[in-house]
Amino acid sequence: DSEESYAFFPFLPMTLSALASSAAKVTSASVVDKAALIVAGIVTTNVSFVCSAWLLFHLGVQTLRDEVLAMRAVEVYCMTAASVFMSTVYTESPYAAFTFGGLLLLAKGCPNVAAASFAGAAALRSNGILNCGFLVHDALVRSIRGQGKGRSSMLGLLLGTLLRCAVVLAPGAAFQAYAWSQECQGASAPSWCHSRLPMVYTHVQATYWQGGFLRYYQWKQMPNFLLAAPTACIAAAGVR
Repeated sequence: DSEESYAFFPFLPMTLSALASSAAKVTSASVVDKAALIVAGIVTTNVSFVCSAWLLFHLGVQTLRDEVLAMRAVEVYCMTAASVFMSTVYTESPYAAFTFGGLLLLAKGCPNVAAASFAGAAALRSNGILNCGFLVHDALVRSIRGQGKGRSSMLGLLLGTLLRCAVVLAPGAAFQAYAWSQECQGASAPSWCHSRLPMVYTHVQATYWQGGFLRYYQWKQMPNFLLAAPTACIAAAGVR
């Protein structure tokens, strides 16, 4: 595979391959063709989109205690200009489903299962590691509410949070380790292998997609900013 392929995490392709292979066994097909993979992708992403909307609604009800406002949030979520990405074969909708599911589980007081759901999101997209912030926030709230009183309780809360964050970070770390084992052996290893913290994802994003801190903000991206403007304005208006 080309170096650029490391920009895409393997969880969704592996899932689609497994589904297409299962379908091939049911239909007694000798090989898995592209059509089966496409159908598996369309079904998976669209089902994930429906699930993510359902999870967002229940998350809204759980946190806002207002079904009308929760439904409005779902409507805005479903009718954004970028909702086309939710129905195509892409990671957006399964990522949203795993993230909303983790947030709902956190709101219901199930941080361990929430960490597993966040790990699923991190196996789909690199920014899934940011969901560790929700786990840290949950731990802080519980400590303020008195669930971490006493040295032993506080230590248990800290260790538990660190372990949950490690679970979330594990998929990304495993993928980077795999890339290092495949690309960084021998004398012809690419330059990123010699970095202090060798990460192929950062290298690929910077080399092929001009990724990096604030590098996206250029005049040529103005059409994309205008496309996102309506949703951004609605979100800003909803902040109280």
